[in-house]
Amino acid sequence: MEDNVEFVINEDGLHTVEQLLFEELERRSNEVVEEAKELVPVRTGALRDSIDILSKDEDEQVINIGSELDYAIIVEMGTSNREPSPYLRPALDDVWSR
Repeated sequence: MEDNVEFVINEDGLHTVEQLLFEELERRSNEVVEEAKELVPVRTGALRDSIDILSKDEDEQVINIGSELDYAIIVEMGTSNREPSPYLRPALDDVWSR
């Protein structure tokens, strides 16, 4: 005999769940920002200081984290002449693996 459980969430309940999920996404995004700032290599501090939440879309449940500095991607990913120094990916992996 199978035991089945059925949950029915009305529209208000769904909105509440979505809000709670977005709040958790915001909390963890802030942790990623702080950890990335600790991991990024520092010469002048400009890249470290520029790492932040760039945009939020609660309807789509999306938060963009990064830097608007042109060279941020070069530091993260490297080039054919420069070794990568990842800071965002390790921070993201660490925070979301907890």
